[in-house]
Amino acid sequence: MSHPSQRRSAYRIDFLLALAVLATTVWVAHFMHYRALGLYEDDYFFVSGAWRWPGFLAHAKQALLTWTEGRPVNFFSLAVCSFAAEALGGLPLIYFVGFIAIALNASLFYVLLGRLLPRYIALAGALAFCLFPADTTHTLLTHALGLQPALTLFLIAALAYLSGRRIPAYFAIAGSLLTYESVYLVFLAVPLLRGKRGRPLVEELCRNAAMLFAILAVVVIARISMGDERLGTLGLGFSTILARVAVGVVTGPVVSLLDFVRGPARTILRWNRELAFVVVAFAITFTCVLRRQGIGFFDEPRNEPWTVEGSRSLAAGVVMLGLAYALSFTHFPPMAQQGRMTSVHLAAGVGGSLVFACASWAFVAVAHRFRLRDAALGLLSLYLSLVVAYRVSIQEDFVRAWKNQRWFWTSTVGLLPDIEDGTIVFVLDRDLPKTRYIESNSWADPLILGQLFVIPRHWQAPPRLFVVNSWAKELRRQGGSVEWLVTDPEPPAGTWSAHSEIIGDARLILLEMEDGRLVRRFGSIDVDGLPLQLKTRRVGAKLGLDKRPLYHYLIEE
Repeated sequence: MSHPSQRRSAYRIDFLLALAVLATTVWVAHFMHYRALGLYEDDYFFVSGAWRWPGFLAHAKQALLTWTEGRPVNFFSLAVCSFAAEALGGLPLIYFVGFIAIALNASLFYVLLGRLLPRYIALAGALAFCLFPADTTHTLLTHALGLQPALTLFLIAALAYLSGRRIPAYFAIAGSLLTYESVYLVFLAVPLLRGKRGRPLVEELCRNAAMLFAILAVVVIARISMGDERLGTLGLGFSTILARVAVGVVTGPVVSLLDFVRGPARTILRWNRELAFVVVAFAITFTCVLRRQGIGFFDEPRNEPWTVEGSRSLAAGVVMLGLAYALSFTHFPPMAQQGRMTSVHLAAGVGGSLVFACASWAFVAVAHRFRLRDAALGLLSLYLSLVVAYRVSIQEDFVRAWKNQRWFWTSTVGLLPDIEDGTIVFVLDRDLPKTRYIESNSWADPLILGQLFVIPRHWQAPPRLFVVNSWAKELRRQGGSVEWLVTDPEPPAGTWSAHSEIIGDARLILLEMEDGRLVRRFGSIDVDGLPLQLKTRRVGAKLGLDKRPLYHYLIEE
C-alpha cells in the first residue's frame, strides 16, 4: 500500500496533467490558428470599437451607467480586455485572453465534476464542456471575452455553494446574471449536486429558488429604473412567453444533445490532413491520460463501476440542461446549429456536459463488466478527438472568413478613392464568398469605413457601406432624392431597428462581382422611372483620410 504522501503527490500530478490537457485542447480546438484569425460581426462594435481611449471610455461608460442590454459586466469586460490587450500586444494578445477565459472555465468545471464523479470521468466531462458542439462561438472574441465570464461566475458560485459558502455564491451568481442571463437559472439545480434526499433537499431547493428570484427582482427593478428599453421591447404576451419557455426547455436540450452526434459527423464530411492529424494525436493523448486518471478506481473495493453518485449527477444534469433554455424565448426557437446565434446553447454546456460525463461513466461501467474497460476508454477518447477536430474545422472556417474580409475590404477601399461626406456604397450580394460558421459580411459592415479611416468631424453623414440583396425594390423617389427603406429584421446599418436612408444624387457608389473580382459601376440606375446618377469618379482622386488601427489588420498592402 502506498504512503499517504505518495498518494497526495500522485493526485497533484494527475490534477496538473488534467489541467494541461484541458488547456492544450482549448488552444488547439479554438485558437491554434490565432495569427490567421481576425474580427467578425459583433467584434467590430464591441472589440475594435474600444481600441482607443475615446472608444474605450464610451463603451465603459455606457456599460456601467446605462447597463447595456442589462449586462454591464459583459460589456465592461469586453471593453477592458479589448482596449488593454490591443494596446499591449495587438489582436493576437486579445485572442490569448480569450483562450485564458475558456481554459479557466474548463478547469473550474473539472474541479466541480471532481467533487461528484471519478477523476477520469470528470476529465471527460470537462473536455466535453470546453468543446461543447452545440455552441460554435468559442472562437468569436465577443463571446470569449463577454459571455464566457458568465460561466466563470456560475462555476465559482457553484463551487462556493457546494462548499457551504452561501453569501459568496450568491454574489457570484448575481454577477453571472449581469453578464449573460441564460446561465443564471441553471443555478436553481445546484442543490441537487449536494447529495441530500427527501425533505431537506426540497427545503434547500426552495430556499435557493427564493434567493435567486429575489436577486432577479432587484436586478429587474434596477433595470427599469435605469430606463432599460430591452425589457419593454420583447413584444410578447405572458401566455406567449410561457408557451415558448415550454417549447424551449424541450427542443433546446434535444438540439444540443444531437449535436454531440452531428458535430463529429460534420468533421468526417470536411475531412482533411490537418483534421486527421488532430484526431490521431488527441485520440492517443486522451487514451493515455484517461487511463492514468482511472488507475486505482476500479481496483479499490469501495469504488464500484457505477454508484448512486452517477444517478444523482445524471438527474441534476438533465434538469440543468432544461433550465439552460428557460430564457430562450428572446432567441426563439433555440435551434441554431451554426453561426453567432448558437450562443443560445452557451448555458446548456453545463448540464449537457454533465449528462455526457454520466453517460460516459455508464458506458465504461458496462464495458468493465465484460473486461473491456481499456477498449471503452479508447473509444471514448476517439470520440472526443473527433469533437476536437470538429472544433478545428470551425476554426478553419473563421480563418476563411477573415481571408474573405481582408480580400473584400482591400478590393473595396481600392475602388473608393473619392468617398466623401454623404457617400453611400452598395455592394451587391451576388457571388461574394461565403462561410458557414461565421459570416464574412454582416450587419457590422457599415461600421467598418469609420474604423478604417479618421472621418473629419465636420462631415455630417460619414460614408458607409452596405452589402445588399433586393436593394432595387427598396428604393423610391422622395422629392429630389431617393429613399432607401431598410426593412431587414437585423438591418445592415449598425442599428437595431428598421429605418430609412436618404440617398442624394451622385452620392451612391455601386460595386458588384465580375469574373471573381469586385468592380465599380458608373452611369445611372432607374428608380420609379427616373434615373439616379451614380457617383462619378474624379480623375486623379486620392483618398486623403488618416488611417485608424483596424486598417493595418484588415487591408492588405
